[in-house]
This record gives sequence, structure tokens and C-alpha cells, in this order.
Amino acid sequence: MTARTTSFSLALAALFAACQKPASKTPAPPAFVDPPPPALQPHQAELERLASGGPHAPDATHLHQYVEMCELAFGADNSDRRLAARSAAALRDEASARWGLEEALTHADPAVRIGALDVLGELGLQASLPPLLMRLKYELDPQPRLAVLRALARLGNGAGLAELVASFARPDLAQNAGVYAIEILRLAGKDPGEAPSWEQLGAAVTELADEWATTGAVRSLPAPKAEPELLTVRLARHLAALNGFQLRPVDDTRFVLSRAGTLGLELLRPCLLAEEPYLRSHGLEIARQLGVVGAPLADAVHALLGDKLTRAEAVRTLGRLRAVQFAPLVRERLHHPDFEVRCAAAGALGPIGDRDAIPELQRLMNDAATPMDLRVQAAFSLAVFELQRPGYRFLQQHLQAGDYHEPTLRELIDAVDRWR
Repeated sequence: MTARTTSFSLALAALFAACQKPASKTPAPPAFVDPPPPALQPHQAELERLASGGPHAPDATHLHQYVEMCELAFGADNSDRRLAARSAAALRDEASARWGLEEALTHADPAVRIGALDVLGELGLQASLPPLLMRLKYELDPQPRLAVLRALARLGNGAGLAELVASFARPDLAQNAGVYAIEILRLAGKDPGEAPSWEQLGAAVTELADEWATTGAVRSLPAPKAEPELLTVRLARHLAALNGFQLRPVDDTRFVLSRAGTLGLELLRPCLLAEEPYLRSHGLEIARQLGVVGAPLADAVHALLGDKLTRAEAVRTLGRLRAVQFAPLVRERLHHPDFEVRCAAAGALGPIGDRDAIPELQRLMNDAATPMDLRVQAAFSLAVFELQRPGYRFLQQHLQAGDYHEPTLRELIDAVDRWR
């Protein structure tokens, strides 16, 4: 064998050996590791204990007597003015009469409901807020509903202020709405003068409504008379009702607690870390509805990132709380193995204000191979950052095309301005 042949054979052998070596691979990214499960404690029994506390309502006989006094004082058919005045004075002066006034909030006669609302607003008792918020949910008659908005504001609760401003545009409500708005502004030390324009009134009340939406309080309004024991009992009764399958009590609880401002936060916190899954899930829903007002709950929500049952809802909630300290953790979850968690992260990054996530959100939205649920959530967050960004157009285009769940798209489009 010649030297040339030997060299050629060696080269072939070297080439063959090289071909047998596995090709070098880019190292795979480390697997996503969730935080450890949170320490959960049973809490339903404690809620029931709190809910059973006092003070207690009068017995049925006395309660009925107070309701009859409301009828005499405020009823549309009552023509005895002296008796009406005496009944109204007794309702204001007797401490236990407040229970009858609260019972009268559901009376069949609108005039009785309006009269009871007027006195409850005047009394300014803090623990009347839960029944007033329940009336906000269920009152459909326009004039009594205006009286609910007024009574809430007189107790320092701004949940109805935006609706009060909207009432200026209704011919049947504008006059009373304007009178109530002036009264509320004067209570807040912001007297609008003798003849303010509708625009001036609207701007001034909207300023109070914005303060409520961002802080859960209107500090310039007089504070209600503190009733910590009875307020705790009433809020705990709502929270204890989350244990069950009846939809109305659950919905009532969500409505009341999400419009109570900061009053229910400390009662809500242990629900978020409760062993009972329904308390955690419903607690997160209430926290999301509270929005930035619920920011003090962010640490408890953060702990649920390690809870497989609620981790996706916890991610969404951190966004709605605008918990900027946890923005990097939310962004990381764009790469979570659980698809629901990825969708939650994509929709939370806009409300939380994480602009560092914009390039990745743009990539997700524009990638036709990405599942549509994830693209829609990314588009929502992009729309929150800037209305003219393609994200908002993406949502509108798919709404018009009818190729995605319409209620979800409408809800996201309506929510864009709230989180901008």
C-alpha cells in the first residue's frame, strides 16, 4: 500500500469517526420551577364565629314596629303630618331604630325607601354600609337609586359617585342628581357656588370618584361613625356565605366587598390564604374587582403563585392590583408550562405597567402559530400601554370579524381605559 493510499484511508477513517459523534446541541433552558405551596389555614369556622357575633337586631315584633314607623314617617299615602314628623324624629333618636330603617330599604313603597335612605345617610353609621351596598345592587327604581348613591356618599363611600355624574344626562333624574351633587361637594368642602354648570359639577364629583377608585376612600368627606364590631359581623356574614353553591349569596358578597373600599381588606386577607379553595378563589375575584384599592393584599396574592389551583388567578390579580414589585415574576410566567398561567401573565402585564414586556407581548400577538387566547391577552396588555398601538386594533378587528369570543373581547376593550 502506497503512502498516498494510506493517507487517504486515514482521512476516510477520521471522517467516519467524526460522523459518529453526536452533533452539539444548544442547552435546553431550565425547567420552570414554581415557588413552594403556600401555608394555608382553615378559615371557614372563624368566619362563622365572627358572623355569629353581636350586636343583634331587635326581635321580630320590635323590628316590625320600626318598619311601621317608617311607613308613618315616609309613606306616600300618609296624610297626618304631625304623626309623620313624630315618627321620623323617633327613628332618628332611638338607637335601635336603625335596624328598622335598614329593613325598610326593601319596602314596596318607594317613598318609604327614600325616607329610610335619607335618615340612614343623616345618621352616618358605618355598619349601615353593607345593607346600603346591597341596595345599590338591587334598587332598580331611578329615584330611590339616586337616594342610595347619596346615602353612600354621606357615609364616605364613593362607589356610586360615577353613576351620580352619569345621571346628569337623564331628564328625569338631572334635577335631583344635581341637588345631591352640590350637597356632597359641600360636605367635602368643595362648595361649587350658587349656580354651577353641569360641566363644573361633573368635573368636581368625578374628581371625588377618581380618588375613591384609586384609594378606596374619599378623605374630604366626613368619616362615618365607627362601628367596628357590627361592621365586622356584617362583612363576615357575607364572606361566610361563600361556602355553598347558591350563586346569589356569592354574587352579593363579591358586590359588597368589592365596593366597600378599604373596609373589608383585613377580613379578606385570611380568605386568600384559606385552606378552603372556594375562599381562595372568591377572595381573588374580589381582590381583582377592588383593583388598586386592594394593593395591600398583594403579598398574600403573591404567595398563591405556588398554589396549583389558583396560581393563574393569582397572576391576573397581581396585574389588577398593579403590584409593580411583582412585575418581573409575572413576566417570567409568559414561559410557564401551564397555558392558563401564560394567558394570565399576558393579560396582567398591561395593568401592572411592565413596559419591559412589550417586545415579548408584540411577538406573541403577531405570531399566527400562537393560540388565539394568548394573542388576545397580549393584545389587551399592549392596548393598555398605548391606545394607538396595534393591540387595540387587534382586539377591534377580531371583534368585527367575529372569530373570537365576543363577550371576552368587549370586556377587554371596555377595560382598556380603566387600566391606562
